Formats: sequence, structure tokens, C-alpha cells
Amino acid sequence: MIPLNELSRYVNAEKKIDLEYKKTNHSRNYPGYSKLCTLNREKRDILKLKIEEVLLIQDAISKHLYPWAKKVSQEISGGQIQSWKNILVSTIEQVDIIDRLQKETGNLNIIGLDGKNLQLVGDHANALKKHLENGKRLGFGPFRARVVKDGLYLVKLVKVNEKNCTSIPVLKQLISWIQISIRSKKLTDLWKNITAPPSGDVAQQCPIYRDRCELIKHAMLIHDRIEDARKTLNDCPGIHLPAWHQQGEVQAFLNAIDALNVEDDFKVAQHIFESLTESLAIFTNSSNFHPTTEQIKEAITNRDIALYNSTYESLVYLNSNANSLAFFNEVINRFNKCAPKTCKNFNESYSNSEWKNRFTEFESAWGWAKTDCWLVEMSDKERPDRIRQELEKSIKSEKNALKNLAAAKAWQFCMKNMGEKERMDLVAWENAIKKIRGGHGKKVEFWREEARERMEGCRKSIPAWIMPLYQVVQTVRVKQSAFDVAVIDEASQSGPIGIFLRYIADKIIVVGDDEQITPVYVGVELEQAHYLMRKYLFDIPYASALLPARENSLFSEARLHFGDPLLLTEHFRCMPEIIQFSNNISYVKDHLIPLRQYGVDRLEPVRSVFIKNGYRKGSSESIENQPEAEALAAQIAECCEDHAYSGKTFGVISLMGNKQAELINSLLLKEIGAEKMEERRLICGRPYDFQGDERDVMFLSMVDAPQDGNPCRKMSDPDTRRRFNVAASRARDQLWLFHSASLNDLKKDCYRYRLVQYCMNPAVMQTEEIGETTITELRRSAHDSSRRKPGKISGTPFDSWFEVDVFFKIIDRGYRVLPQYPVNERRIDLVVEGLYGRLAVECDGDEAHMDRWEDDQIRQKELERYGWTFWRVRGGDYYRDPDKALEELWETLERLKITPRYKWESEKDQSKKQETSDAYTSGEYTEADETEDIEKETIEDVSEHKTEKGPQRKKDETDRLDSVLGYIQALKKRPEETPPYEIQNAVLKLLKKCPNHSCTLKSLTSRVLKELGLATRGNPRLEFEKRVMRNLSVLWRKGYILEYKAKNKRVKLVDLSINKS
Repeated sequence: MIPLNELSRYVNAEKKIDLEYKKTNHSRNYPGYSKLCTLNREKRDILKLKIEEVLLIQDAISKHLYPWAKKVSQEISGGQIQSWKNILVSTIEQVDIIDRLQKETGNLNIIGLDGKNLQLVGDHANALKKHLENGKRLGFGPFRARVVKDGLYLVKLVKVNEKNCTSIPVLKQLISWIQISIRSKKLTDLWKNITAPPSGDVAQQCPIYRDRCELIKHAMLIHDRIEDARKTLNDCPGIHLPAWHQQGEVQAFLNAIDALNVEDDFKVAQHIFESLTESLAIFTNSSNFHPTTEQIKEAITNRDIALYNSTYESLVYLNSNANSLAFFNEVINRFNKCAPKTCKNFNESYSNSEWKNRFTEFESAWGWAKTDCWLVEMSDKERPDRIRQELEKSIKSEKNALKNLAAAKAWQFCMKNMGEKERMDLVAWENAIKKIRGGHGKKVEFWREEARERMEGCRKSIPAWIMPLYQVVQTVRVKQSAFDVAVIDEASQSGPIGIFLRYIADKIIVVGDDEQITPVYVGVELEQAHYLMRKYLFDIPYASALLPARENSLFSEARLHFGDPLLLTEHFRCMPEIIQFSNNISYVKDHLIPLRQYGVDRLEPVRSVFIKNGYRKGSSESIENQPEAEALAAQIAECCEDHAYSGKTFGVISLMGNKQAELINSLLLKEIGAEKMEERRLICGRPYDFQGDERDVMFLSMVDAPQDGNPCRKMSDPDTRRRFNVAASRARDQLWLFHSASLNDLKKDCYRYRLVQYCMNPAVMQTEEIGETTITELRRSAHDSSRRKPGKISGTPFDSWFEVDVFFKIIDRGYRVLPQYPVNERRIDLVVEGLYGRLAVECDGDEAHMDRWEDDQIRQKELERYGWTFWRVRGGDYYRDPDKALEELWETLERLKITPRYKWESEKDQSKKQETSDAYTSGEYTEADETEDIEKETIEDVSEHKTEKGPQRKKDETDRLDSVLGYIQALKKRPEETPPYEIQNAVLKLLKKCPNHSCTLKSLTSRVLKELGLATRGNPRLEFEKRVMRNLSVLWRKGYILEYKAKNKRVKLVDLSINKS
């Protein structure tokens, strides 16, 4: 509504703008008017201001007393500014110089120069002045200098203020007078085509010239304003500015802008009434509008000010009676919005006198409730996780960009150094290497020399060469400092022959392990080597290190000369349980730190299979064990069919001789075929064959077996230790040991005994000791008043009592917990360790973590790159409600299959049972079996478990906010965030709904997505499909489902129950 007495102002304004609109009608016929409409009001106002300034300047110049002023204005307006700019600059320059010279010389009276060329006179005066300044005299007669003779007329005829030009000061005055005269002449020539020169002498002319310059400067402002106008229209190419030297055209353009502005104002004035009329029409079109509404509408339509004022006063009177009701309704609405249930109770029992007391304490109660909600919000653990995920995403994107940039710059650097000749040498070197082949033939030496020659041509263009040692010998011309740095890997396998690398490289990095297999010098007579050493190496210190002896290698030679090596103890290949055996036998002093982490569905790291009926036959390298080989080959064939081993690579190592490896290889060719072996990269050999190599799953065959009741021969020499170390550390995910000898058949100090013993029981149990105290004593101290002291707890590894409290909560449930667990010079507060997984628990308390939160995040990020999974708990959340704070921890442990210690033995026994049903493995299952009744437990009801699209809301009103937040988070869940147990439950639920509890394998992923209420496509869908297949394998191994083939591959439900795991 328009306020009272304001309508008349709006009506008068509309009438006034209407008159102006009609007056400017002719200006709307301007040719470019439609284009001007595309300009916004702000730009039009700027453009109008610039045009008005141009017109003002033009008008002011046209009124100037100089007759040529109008010419200046027109030419500059027309764009001819450069000539006037040159006149302005030249005039100011000449006048400034004249003024300066006049100040130096004053008024001069010069006689004797009539009809003389002033420029020549000036040159003679300057030359004569320099002659005198050099200390020379005028001379006399024929002995005068040439300079004096040329300027002698200046001495005899010219006088300055009645003085002869015989001295330096007088000559200076003469030179200044000449310069003033010359520049005065230049000014006259510069202005002769514009106007007549000023009257009077030079001193009188200079102010007049300056006044002319001021006029030009003022005229140049026209050009500046025109340029400003053009810049305003830079992004409006369709609008053409007028010809600026035609004032009539400029004025017409300006009138068109004014007309457009008036049109806009007219529309605004009309819009005020139109919008109000439309608003009132909404009420008048309804069935229960008040009569005053129609009267207001009529008054506005007819612009009837008197009717409007009277009707408005009636509305004010009606509204005054409605204020109290509106205030009441507003309070009730706000009350209902903030506390709907309390408001409802009040409406139902407002007469209850108890409400007076309640509202007295309402502010305190409301503050308590807000504080409680704030604590709940601050306890939202997903918020920092989301922030961290976004940060990690940004960091990952930055790293990818940096990686791509580094790769691009590296390639650019390489290609810059690669000229045409270097490229040809590189191709020729490659061809020569191909011709060498196995190193045999009549022309092999020719091609080796060719390779060396071509290597010299392209060696410096390639930043790094990677080749085996024998190829270095064949293709690199041996000379000092051929390379900056040489890096030799697996140096413990290389003999001392590699010592020449120290000659051809300025620096050498030797990488090796003296606990791995050393070179075997077959056919080399040590005595002959000693003889050669004494004959040729008698003056070489420590020459014995170069002998082809069993313990000598390039690595041992490097240790001799370079001192203590740099120990690389970070181990990324093997599962921790696999590398632990190597730590036990080979790395007792400097343990390898296992940094390889694992997911939920990892294979059991170490498996041992005892072949009761195994026996050996043969001896030395020809020893074999037929039953052990058959069992191992059968197990590999079974693993090839197991979904858990999908995509895994296999390897087989015979711990005694090579005959067993050949036997297993022949059995595997029959069992799975050469194609499958190639697909799995499956080779059979000795430990030496696998040194420097790795496989996902390794199968070890011990071969040896007791004979005639006698124990097996003891093997405790260093060579055996190295072979067993290499053999046991080749597996990334799983190590199988097949043995026909039990612990009773082996001697305790034999490495085979230690291998069998470890593979039978690789787990380590929680000890009672915690630092210098025990769990019992620590529990007693936890209830003592001394625990209030902040800081590290004496005699324990714990940093705070908060860690102790969480530690006890976890171990009280039977879990094995390692406090302050060291990982690669870092520490984790608590590590919960199960038989097949570990979880890092971080306790974020005020004492130890608030001042190093950022360092903690960097440490967590680094350890997550190693594969660790973290779970964090904040002190405020824990001490507010310990049980609720740790609920997610128990769920996480269950999801990761980390179980309490008392379940470990049963899990180990269960893992050794057959994981597939007889019907499936025998292939006897058919579609006819689908009709059989399956009496199994059904999946838990949705009301009891949160396995649907969103969690169910709790009945407790204090947890309503948590329920709502949980429900919203569930709706926003992405496919990659779906935990495995939800995928497994979805598979079981959808199969239960299918006819005969069966569906095709191809349609399973789409059905799971639909069951979970998720939508995805492209690469994320392919990744989710992989997760579905992995979880399908888990269900299959647990016996919940069967896979079979009818017309196509299908999946059938067998067991309808599954726990959250």
C-alpha cells in the first residue's frame, strides 16, 4: 500500500513525466534509438555526461577571441589531434628555452650583425669562445689561429652592450642572443599558417604564445572526453557515436539519450500503480475480499486521491483492531516453530496454572536445550571428516597437476637435448642390441663395438639408462666418469666383477641385502683365483674381497669400502605376518617395518598344509616329493577357481633342489594348462629364481620328509637362512607352506623347524605388561586422584589418561590393543589388532592434541598412504557419553573383521574348512533345485536394523536431532561410501524378492543400486560393480549364496541371514 497523502505525490510525478515523455517523442525517431535501448541506465548516464562535457568545451572555445579557436575545436573533434599536439609541444619547448636564456642574459644591445646569417655567426662565436676557454689568445697578423681568422669580424665589427667580443662572457651573451633570435624565428614559422605572429619584441611575444598553448590544451580535452565515451561503448559494438565536429548531430544523439531516460522513468512511474493494481486484483478475485479493497483498487486505477485517502483511513481503523490478534498469532507461530510439541501442549492445557511457573523458567530451560543441541552439533564426527576429504581431494588434484607438470618438463628437457644426430645414434644403438641377441655368432663382437660407438653418441641425451650388468659391459665404452651416478640394485646377487662401475661413474649407489642369496661361482677353482690374485692384485688393498668366494658379492665389497650402509627398514611388499618370519631369522637386530596395509577382504596371510602321506625320493638336486607336489598343484587349481584369488599372481618355490619345481610345473600344466599359468604369471623354481621378484601368492614346497622314522637332516647354515629368507618374503598377500615333516620330525635349531612352527601359528597375543607396569596396576591407578595430573603417565607409553580410559574400554571387550604403536618414526595412540586386520585409534584430547592438531592430520595422511585405516574419538564426546562415543568404533571393528582375541582360534579353524558347498563344487546344482524349500533365517526387520535407505528415528525425544541428521546423511550417501555389510544385505534382500530367490549375474549390480536407492554411471558404476562382485565372493565363501549356470550365469540365495560384518 502507498502511505496516506503519498498518492498525490506519485500521481503528480506521473503527470510530470508524462508531459516530458510527449515532449521527447521526436527524439525517439533518432536512427540509432533502438540500439541505445540495449544500454543500461548507468552507462547511458556516463555517456550523457561525457557528451555534455564535449559540448561545453566546444561552446567555450567557439567564444574565444582568437579567430582560429573554432578551427582548433573542429579539427580536434574530427580526430585531427596529432598536428595540434605537435604545435603545442614545439611551442612550449621553444618558449621555455627563450625564457631561460633571457633570464640568463637580460636585455642586450647588439650591433654589427645586420644581414648576417645568425646560424653561421653562432657557430663562429661558439668556436671562438672554446678557443679562448682553452687559454689561447687572439694572436696577430698571419700568426692568428684559423678559428680567430674565421671569427675576426666578431672582434672588429660586433659589439654587445658597447663591448667588443674579445672575452668569454661577452661571447656567451652574444651566443644566447643568437639562440633567442633563432628560436623566435622558429615560432614565427610554426604559427604562420595559423595566425600572424605576435607584435613586440621576443619578451612580449612569449606570454602570447603561452596563452595560445592554453587554448590548444583546453581544446584537447574534447579528444579525452570523446575517448571516454568510446570506452563506455566498448562492449556495445552496435551503437555508433555521432560526428563530433557536427554539433547538431551530437545534440541529436544527446536528445535521444534523454528521451530514453524519460521513457524509463515513465515506465517506472506507471509500474508503481500497475504492481499495486495487480496485487489488489489477487484479493478482489477471491470470494471473501473486503469492500474497501475494491474501493482502493478503483482509486488507484482512476488516480482518485480523495477516494484513496478516505479508504486508507478506513483500513487504518480496521487494522488497529487486528493488531492484538496478529501479535498473538505471531507469538504462537514463533513458539510453534521453535518448540512445536511444547506449543501443542500449551494449546491443549493453557488453563493449567503450572504454565506460569514453566514460562518463568523458560529462558533457562531454553538455554540448556540450545547448549545441548550445540554439543550434539559439535559432536558431529562426519563434519571434520567431510572437510578432510575435501582437503584431500584438493591436495590430490594439486599433486596430479604437479606430477603432470614435472613429467611434461622432464620430457621437454629430454627432447631439447635430443638432436637429430642423438636420435639416430639411439635408434642405431637399439638395432645393434637386437643384433647381439644371445651374444653368439661371428659378427657379435662387431655389433657390440657398434653398440658402444652409438652409445657414446646418445649417452648424454638420455638422463637415465636402465640395463642389466652384462649389457653395460657389452654396450658401454669403459672410461672414467662416463656417468655421474651409477645405481646397482640387487647387488648381493652380483659378484665383485661389478667393481668396474666405480670407475665409469663419479658416484655409485649400491642397493642390496647381505641376508639374501649371494652369487654361486659354478666351475671356478678358488686356488686358481688365489694364484691370480697374488700375481696381479698384490698391491691392491683388501684384494681378497674380489675373490669369487661364496660370501663375496658386490654388496659385501661396498660395505668394506663405504662403511656402514644406510638401512632401509620400510617394507611395503608383504603382509606384516609374512615378513615377520624374515624378521625372526634374518633381521633380528634391525627389524623390517611392515607398512603394507590391507582391506577387509584380505586373504589369510600365512597358511600351512601338512601332507601326512608325503615322502621323498632321490637326493641332492634330484630330490622330489610326489604327494606334496600333487597337493600343491591341486591347491593352486582350487585357488584359480576361487573368486577371492581373482587377478592374483602365483609362484612356486622348491626349498630343496630343482626336480620338485619341475615336477610341480608338469602337474600344473595338466591341472590348469599353460594359458592359465601365463595369465597368473605362474613359474616354478628355486629361491634364487625369485630373488628380486614377487607374486601375490607364493606356494613353498619343503620337499624333505622323514625316512625310516629318522628325523630330517638339520639345515642351519647361513646359505639356508638366506634361501629361506628370500623364499618366505616373495609373497605380497599370502604364503602357503606345504610340508611332509611335522615339528617332531625336525630339529629345533633347523630353519625348517622355525618355518613350519611360524606358519602354523603366526599370531601374537596381548601381553599383560604395559611399559614398566601391568594392566592391573594401570587400572588401579586410573581410579586414583593422581590421574588428574596432565601430561605423559610415568612408566607407561600413554600420553594421557584419556588414552588409558579408551584403552580399557577396548580391552574390556576382549580386543588386543597396542598403545603408542610405532610406524616409520611415527606413533599411533592405540592400534586395535585382530587376526586379519588392524585399526588405528586416535584420541583427540585437550591435553595432548589441541596444540598439534595440524601435525596429527599430516601424520594421519602419511600413514593412510601406507594403508592404515584411522578412527578418531574426541575427549568431549567420550566424557559426555562414553558408550555412545564408542558405538561407531565397535561397528568399524566389526566391519573390518577385527574380532576379540577369544574368537581368534575359532576363526582360524573356520578359515581352514571347505568354503564352498558340495553341490556347487560338484556341478550337480541345476535349475530344478530352485523349487526346493529353503528353511533359513530371514534378514532382520528394517525396524530393528538400519539396513534400509535411511536409519529409523529413535523414540527418545532427546535424540531427535541425531536421528534427523542421520537420515539426511543416509540420503546423501554416495555409492563409494556404502559399507560392505550394506551391499551384502542388499544382495540377500533383493534375491529374497526374486522368483525362486534367483537372478542373473549380469543384472545384479543394477538390482543392488535400486535396492540401496543409489544412482551412478560411467567409471563410478564400474568401480561399484567391482565392489558388488567382491562382496558376492564373500557371501559365496560364507555359504549364503550359490552361483550356477543355466542359459546364463545366475546367483541363488541359500541362507537368508547375515550379520553386520
